[in-house]
Amino acid sequence: MVGPKDVGREGMLEKKRAKREGDRAFREKGDDGFVEADEKTLLGGGDSFKERYVVHNNLYAARNF
Repeated sequence: MVGPKDVGREGMLEKKRAKREGDRAFREKGDDGFVEADEKTLLGGGDSFKERYVVHNNLYAARNF
């Protein structure tokens, strides 16, 4: 569109219309962007508290000698 920008109410409506069109295009695209992941990855599994406690105590004991 060439010419002066719409101002006032017409400008707001045109801006809203353009935003709605962009949102609709995004929604219709249908891409979730969600990747399936196993529970270990999501919950951060792998380390147990006891294992970390032993490692921490070993490091602490090694530093104090």
